[in-house]
Amino acid sequence: MAIRKALFVILAGMITGCLVSCGGATTEKDLQVAMTYVAKTQAVESPTPAPTLTPLPQPSATPRPTSFPEPTPEVASNDTVIRWQDAGFYHGESVTVCGPVVGTHYASSSNGQPTFLNLGEDYPSPDRFVVVIWGENRDQFPDDFENDYYGETICVTGEVEEYEGVYQMEAEGSLDIEVE
Repeated sequence: MAIRKALFVILAGMITGCLVSCGGATTEKDLQVAMTYVAKTQAVESPTPAPTLTPLPQPSATPRPTSFPEPTPEVASNDTVIRWQDAGFYHGESVTVCGPVVGTHYASSSNGQPTFLNLGEDYPSPDRFVVVIWGENRDQFPDDFENDYYGETICVTGEVEEYEGVYQMEAEGSLDIEVE
């Protein structure tokens, strides 16, 4: 498109110059010379090269989120504090994960009698983060704690694990969980 505009300007300039030099009358020969010039210019003009795709560099390490929530006063300052959505980046590491409790379930008839606190998204979403409290540790928490935590934003400290594609952390006592 830019080439056509440039050629039009050149052609208009040639015709204007011809009008001035020819005393105001443009002849057929003048137009033919101008058109020949435009045709030669277009033939010599190289087309714009097609863009080439450069492959993106592959990350050399697990990507980490760039911003972190400020630690609450109850969380030790030497802990890494992360959002529940970013827990997968810290698989195998001991960190503090914070998020809203959007679902709870006490599986009293299941093996180990686990209590599940779902952060961010509720079961069965695979994107949730789960805090697991085993039945043997329930006495380390207040009575009916799963209902107390429901709707609250909590921070839990421990090692991030993965079970069937869902990131989770075990809490062994009420000191592992802080309510914001």
